Amino acid sequence: MDRAGERVGRKTVAHGEGARLRVEAAERFLTDVIVHLFLVRYFLQMPSLHPFPLF
Repeated sequence: MDRAGERVGRKTVAHGEGARLRVEAAERFLTDVIVHLFLVRYFLQMPSLHPFPLF
């Protein structure tokens, strides 16, 4: 009985870790997308500062 409880406890901890890592990865991805879109809009407003031509 104790072994089963420990196994379930470890599983929930592992699942919690995985969920937390997925949330952190999603937040990082969304932050990158927002920053990228902001920079693109900023450079489109000031084409003279743009490092490379856009189509």
